[in-house]
Amino acid sequence: MPLIMVFITVFLAFIIAWLLIREYGLKDFVVYSFSCLFLYGVGFLLIYLPSVISNKLGLIILIISYVISTAGYLLVYLLTCVILFGIVSSIPVMKFHKSITSINYYSLGVITFICILILWCFVSYVGSHEVSEGEMERGLINRIFLPSPGQVLSEARELLFQKEFYYHLFVSILRIMMGFGVAIALAIPLGILMGSFKPVEALFEPLFAFIRYMPPTAFIPLSIIWAPTINSVPSILIFIGVFFYLLVLIMDHVANVPGELLETSYTLGANKLEVLTMVIYPAVLPGILDSCKAMIGAAWTYLIAAELVGGGMGIGYIISTAQRYSQTSQVFVSIIVIGIIGIITNAIFDFLYRWLFPWKRMEKSA
Repeated sequence: MPLIMVFITVFLAFIIAWLLIREYGLKDFVVYSFSCLFLYGVGFLLIYLPSVISNKLGLIILIISYVISTAGYLLVYLLTCVILFGIVSSIPVMKFHKSITSINYYSLGVITFICILILWCFVSYVGSHEVSEGEMERGLINRIFLPSPGQVLSEARELLFQKEFYYHLFVSILRIMMGFGVAIALAIPLGILMGSFKPVEALFEPLFAFIRYMPPTAFIPLSIIWAPTINSVPSILIFIGVFFYLLVLIMDHVANVPGELLETSYTLGANKLEVLTMVIYPAVLPGILDSCKAMIGAAWTYLIAAELVGGGMGIGYIISTAQRYSQTSQVFVSIIVIGIIGIITNAIFDFLYRWLFPWKRMEKSA
């Protein structure tokens, strides 16, 4: 196994080197390579020096070594990005912002899933490994860490026919709707007002910016104290995690409303209330729907985090219980179900976008 990894690493290194030489010439390749090797070498050398040097000087050298090593990593990152851009942009079918047919779009997405499934089957069924003395198991990875597709499918058949599972799923969806719904209901009017009037922004933005940089999961202990029941904790956490970020997105949408629309409205005799309700609100509504679509994924993250800690019910509680008893396949099934719900939610948002704002679709395809 180590020899295979070494071979793959060397093979990839040769490919990268060849691409870099072909795109940018031998000189740039040599400069980048020696720069990275020098920074890595000096960084790692300095990391081991503090153990034989006095404490104060050793700490200074350690800090310098990390700075140098970080610079090396940054160079490698930039180089990798340039190579990736070069490879993708050199493909003839790649055109900037050119739309493709729905069949091609979804076919490419299916190919990605198929590739992941093939890789999963490969590490699950090819080769073997020792799980205990004298006992061998198929696959390259222990089934406790990565169950096979067959195990996950068998667990799915068992779990999806249990009424209790759907009850937990319903509780999680209900919590999402409550926390996310309250966040949207408050963020839309406040975000429009803050984006439209600077005094309103000055009144709330410092406080909201202060709270926005606090991790929402840090509020779990306080939520347990504040919440009337333990079942309210996930909804409170979802609200905290979504509201303050959605507010910023809505403010940005309001700031991007063309000034010509406002000037024309005032010229035609509209007052401030009419401008807010008949000009700004309709103009930012497509952007708000897009922002809600983006934030629903974050809402699921905060929900599972809260339910893992102590939701008592929900899909996160199932994951926590399965993890406690090393039932990794059940964890996989639960995560896959969340992913399927995400795909369905995404499709619902796309349908609403096309149905409510058909002109936006025409603008994108133009």
